[in-house]
Amino acid sequence: MSIFRKILLLSILALTPILAEAGKFSGGVGVGVGNIGWGSGGYYDAAAPMLLAPISEVVDLTGQETLVFRWSPFQGRLDRRRFYDFWIFEGREQLEKFRIYKKRVPADEYEVLLDARMFEDGKIYTWAVRQVTYGTKSDWSYSSFEVIRGPETAPSKGAA
Repeated sequence: MSIFRKILLLSILALTPILAEAGKFSGGVGVGVGNIGWGSGGYYDAAAPMLLAPISEVVDLTGQETLVFRWSPFQGRLDRRRFYDFWIFEGREQLEKFRIYKKRVPADEYEVLLDARMFEDGKIYTWAVRQVTYGTKSDWSYSSFEVIRGPETAPSKGAA
């Protein structure tokens, strides 16, 4: 073994306990720390998805059968992508006791379609999504909205 390789090996062995203690290195296996991870290509960051819809403070579900939640496509290294975590909470607090819906969404899908009847008139909901990659998770992106429903009108008997 050359002197260069010995020095390199000793350097790596000397740093391994420090990095492992910080949760940043695990024998070549990616391990996440917040939204920063370590992989064979070095450090990388999982970008938080950008929410696209609904992002308004009020969502009018009058006469609607469904509500679509959309976010920006995966950002970052494609070989690292795994899935998205999608959660909905009743109210503004993002605590597990207020979570009413949870779904793991495949990495190549960027929306969730839900039955509008699960949202009650006058209540506030918060939806949140994060990107999960091999070795790390992004920060959560979230938005709150209040549901309103006008009077539901039945189709007239003369309408075909």
